[in-house]
Amino acid sequence: MHGFLDPQANLYGWEYFRHTPWLQFPLGANPDYGMELGSSIVFSDSIPLFALPFKLLAPLLPETFQYFGLWVLTCMVLHAVFGYLLLSRFITSQWQLALGTALLLLLPPYLMRFTIHLALGGQWLLLAGLYLYFSPRYRATFWLLMLTLATLVHAYLLVMLAAIWGADLLQRLWARQLTLVQCLIRGLVGSAVIIGLMWILGYFMLGSTPTVSDPYGRMNLLAMVDPAGGWSTFFPNLRLTDAYLDSDGFAYLGAGIIGLLVTACIVYFLTAPRETLSMYTVWPIAAIAWFLLLIALTNTIKLGNFTLIEFELPSWAVQVYQTFRSPGRFFGPVIYLVSAIAIIIASTRLPTRAGTCLLVVALGLQIHDLSASLQSIRDYFQPEARWTSPLSSPLWEELGEHYEKVIYVRPGNMPPYFIPMTEFALRHGMPINSGYLARIDVAEEARARVALMEQVKTGNYDASALYIFNDEELWDIVTRTAATDHRAGTLDGVRLLLPRVSLCAACSHPDFLSQRWGVWNASQLPTIVGEVRNGALQAEPGQVGYLSFGPYTRIPAGSYRYLITYSADAPSHTVAGHWDIVSGAAKAPVEHASGELNGTDGEVGMVQGRLETAEDIPLSEIRTFTNGVAAVSLISVELKQTGADHDPAK
Repeated sequence: MHGFLDPQANLYGWEYFRHTPWLQFPLGANPDYGMELGSSIVFSDSIPLFALPFKLLAPLLPETFQYFGLWVLTCMVLHAVFGYLLLSRFITSQWQLALGTALLLLLPPYLMRFTIHLALGGQWLLLAGLYLYFSPRYRATFWLLMLTLATLVHAYLLVMLAAIWGADLLQRLWARQLTLVQCLIRGLVGSAVIIGLMWILGYFMLGSTPTVSDPYGRMNLLAMVDPAGGWSTFFPNLRLTDAYLDSDGFAYLGAGIIGLLVTACIVYFLTAPRETLSMYTVWPIAAIAWFLLLIALTNTIKLGNFTLIEFELPSWAVQVYQTFRSPGRFFGPVIYLVSAIAIIIASTRLPTRAGTCLLVVALGLQIHDLSASLQSIRDYFQPEARWTSPLSSPLWEELGEHYEKVIYVRPGNMPPYFIPMTEFALRHGMPINSGYLARIDVAEEARARVALMEQVKTGNYDASALYIFNDEELWDIVTRTAATDHRAGTLDGVRLLLPRVSLCAACSHPDFLSQRWGVWNASQLPTIVGEVRNGALQAEPGQVGYLSFGPYTRIPAGSYRYLITYSADAPSHTVAGHWDIVSGAAKAPVEHASGELNGTDGEVGMVQGRLETAEDIPLSEIRTFTNGVAAVSLISVELKQTGADHDPAK
């Protein structure tokens, strides 16, 4: 699937969920996707509304199946239906209804979601909520249905729809269509239905810590005129300094809607209304709109790059914000309310022909303004070439047959190689302890990391698990301490530990590059200018920079012999580069040894010497640098202990 990581994670959540038992509780539990970090289909944003019925049909479906294209089509149709119904509360002209509906379909904050957050494309729920709000009477059954559907789609949409629902109850109470008791009963019944359904789906599987510690996203006061990401042909991006934090408050309306809104404001003050809404209808929705705006702005209110107001929040408010992570998205209902008001004023305050012409112009401007983005979206949904996994070695198939689960050390959200590794695990029916989830239980994550750290330190590995290491310190320990029946090394660039290899006759393969502490093949080291060829790192003449760095290992106190094996296509009197042994390079590098890499006439040569250290050297690197004079090929770097009383495994 195209896009950022979210669509792939949505797909993997569904693929794992379809194989879970139907009779389980919670109904949405998805334990094999994330294992200790895993929870529910809800938190992979895999749209339970579709996942649950298609899981029932799983025996009839092909092995490779996804419903996200059908979801996008459903959203487009329902968005048009409820947009039309909302506008039809005020507009009678079919031409104006068609033009207004088209404008609501072309709102960038809506279209953008289909390339990033598929579930949040269900914004027809917000239009349905506004349609119900402006109904002549309270629609209890319809409201329960919409709230149920929102719960089955995404929590953000549920919260925004619930805000409109609350405003509707308030207006019915104020207009005396419902008594206070009736409002309370309807509120309690609706809340009970939502909470019960959330419990069944697994919303509460994460306990008390479903928060995100990162800074939470927000909305900028200029969001409605900022085409962040190149959404406009007419307007430039505002180039906000906090673009990442402001991105989830994306609310650009498009040139057509902006122009229509400005015109509608002028028309509103210069013309007399044909009919007016009662204050009972206006004030509750206006109050909710202001409330959602304030929530979206957060405690850091910015106008472009200028911070107008910034204040501290109580800890409970911070936790609420971190639970949702992106409160800037809560401005969504206001976008539709403002856009609908502009369309309605143009249609009802002007003569029919003039209003229709204005909407035609607005629609033309909107289409032209978004033309480049619309083309990008069309390209996005074009069929792509078959994805090729970087895990190309045939040994992976043998590992998938032999081991029963995939364990990341350390587990977490979105670890390196998580897409190809999740695809590998899925294909072989293996649980995996990492993934990409909207929320995880941070306390459970901490416990899982501690347990795995203990496994590494004691060497007591699960013989049924294939271990992937993304932690430098723990990988360093593994390469020092792995027992002879465990093999540590790399396969297609992935650091693996294969427990109990004696039980896997097919697990020996030349593609697997074993690694023990003190010997690092060049192909296993990071590089800036090098390219791996025939197991070596090679740099061509003219390339200048680090041929290798790392491995960020701890060198215990003692005496060592270092050995750098390389070749340089230059005479021996020519300096082709240099090398050094350093520690703490990221902050304040400390050099422990250094020298030159002379030419070797293209033959394999060596640089060697002794390194004495009275104390441990953390985060040490053996780096090589090419000056571009000649082709240089690095084969390996080594550290060998020379003191009998020293054990690198300590």
